[in-house]
Amino acid sequence: MFKLTCLNKAEELKRYCQRWLDYLASQKFELADSLIDEANCYGQMWKKHLVFDAINDYFGDEREVKFDSCSIEVCNPKFLEAYDGTLMLDFDLMLNGELSDLTVQFEFSPVDNCMYKVSIHDIHVL
Repeated sequence: MFKLTCLNKAEELKRYCQRWLDYLASQKFELADSLIDEANCYGQMWKKHLVFDAINDYFGDEREVKFDSCSIEVCNPKFLEAYDGTLMLDFDLMLNGELSDLTVQFEFSPVDNCMYKVSIHDIHVL
């Protein structure tokens, strides 16, 4: 779960997602997976195998993919706060040295007192 201080919601979400990106770039997939608390509304738990499935679908082959270490600011982050208190942060993935068309949608669902459960809503091409 993620505790939000509510000082700057967008910046706090970017820092959380930056950790996920950093873990992927350092091939610490278990740590990246540990940042995802629950399945999305479709019942999909976006852990390592589903992330790689989406990437393989994007490239259309089984070539090696490298997650690049970069600032999330380069990945075109977009913040949204829904009427029910759900927070979302979308951003593009940097893969093999280039910004890809794959967009990751993180969802932060309120639980209690600034606590949020984290899921990845989807990874897709817009």
